[in-house]
Amino acid sequence: MSWELRLWLPTLPESLRDVDFSKVERRTDLYALGLGDDVGVKRRNGTDLEIKRREKRKKRGAEKWRKTKVEATEEATWISCEKQRAKCTLPPPHDNIKVEVADVRFENGVSSKSVAFEKGKPHELYAACGSVMGLGEDWTADDLQGALGPAGFVGGYPTALLRFVSSPDERTNNDR
Repeated sequence: MSWELRLWLPTLPESLRDVDFSKVERRTDLYALGLGDDVGVKRRNGTDLEIKRREKRKKRGAEKWRKTKVEATEEATWISCEKQRAKCTLPPPHDNIKVEVADVRFENGVSSKSVAFEKGKPHELYAACGSVMGLGEDWTADDLQGALGPAGFVGGYPTALLRFVSSPDERTNNDR
């Protein structure tokens, strides 16, 4: 079980454009559709089946997820998601936080950037996010939304599926 703060935006923030990501991972995952924004079912690289359930969501967007691997699932509608992602560790004082930057493209042609702050407690993720996004320390969810712009949002892959892939009647509110 771990906390993450994932941002979706059209372009990377200026502060991450020069980060040295020495290892880039490329893979295509398959995601099950129609499960809402608090459950994610995927086939990593099209094979290993994983389920992630969101256990908590904070006001500023940090989410606590629990991941399990399973052997089988009921029939589902799947969509492919090509990813090119790299991870780095931020410099001090945020050096215990992992940052994942990904170029993501869903099979329906929608593309986005994803920036995820991982492996910390919510207040540590928020501090790192505030630094990267130029928000300072005492930012609010509205401040972050303003920095992300009208096309950006906060949430995990299940939220991205609802925003980018699902029909309007399948979408749910990201701010429960």
